[in-house]
Amino acid sequence: MRIFSVVAGMVLMTGLASPAQANMKDDCLQSNSQDLRISGCTAVIDSGQWQGKNLAWAYINRGRAYRVIDESSLALEDFDQALNFDPDSFQAYMNRGSVHSYMALYSRAVEDYNEALRLDPMSVAALSNRGNAYSSIGKHLRAIEDFDHALKLNPDHMFTYNNRGSAYTHLGEHRRAIEDYNEALQRDPSYASARFNRGNDHNRLAWALYLEGRTAEALIDVEQALLDRPGYAAAHDTRAHVLAAFGRSAEALTEFESAMDAGKAKFVRIYQEALAEHGFYDGAINGVYDADVRAALVTCLEADCRVLE
Repeated sequence: MRIFSVVAGMVLMTGLASPAQANMKDDCLQSNSQDLRISGCTAVIDSGQWQGKNLAWAYINRGRAYRVIDESSLALEDFDQALNFDPDSFQAYMNRGSVHSYMALYSRAVEDYNEALRLDPMSVAALSNRGNAYSSIGKHLRAIEDFDHALKLNPDHMFTYNNRGSAYTHLGEHRRAIEDYNEALQRDPSYASARFNRGNDHNRLAWALYLEGRTAEALIDVEQALLDRPGYAAAHDTRAHVLAAFGRSAEALTEFESAMDAGKAKFVRIYQEALAEHGFYDGAINGVYDADVRAALVTCLEADCRVLE
């Protein structure tokens, strides 16, 4: 999920004429150091020479710096102050919305993005952010409406494709999710989040197909999952089950071992518990892959026991 904040733009500054005062303004606006930005904006605010939108601008920039250093409460205070001095500040609403989302205050984030969209109904970032907030409170269909609107305004907005894909994932619509991740990756093949998400959905789809007995289709999807996410324990597990369904027991055993190698003790315990339930293992559930666990797994595969079904 990608949340967009908005950088406050330069507005007309007056009343700071000395070099020291100019440096304060420059630190507040341009510094890559968050400490310098905070001190510069604080000096500007405390100077008493700025009012209205100019003062709001300083609070917004300081709030953004606080957000970067994970001082969310201080950031919110500054965005609140900015709105006191400029009640129609699009930047303040957007930035406050991003902090509310970060703090998991999603309903408040929606309210902020509503205000941002009142001020700029064509903002793709505000639509995408509000969609994320809706999705985070389980309103995935409402989120998709926002993502659809955003993509009509900007059909090349790769982050929104990724966000909409995530909403489809939550709805169990894995094919549609994959289509959106494909769109995002067409626009930027290096977009790691979309590739990671696509790998997850290919694996979920592969498992669903496997359970339906559509093993040939499942194998195609799980192979793609492992291309997107090499070493993904859950995908190795899925491929193991698919290969076992084809009667390729030796390959399936290798895949189960790959799943345990990637998933460590957690996956070993999962298999120990499953093998015990099937009656093939009576050893300790300790997350250690040893000869007894391997022998139980081999026996299970020979008996076509479908380990995790």
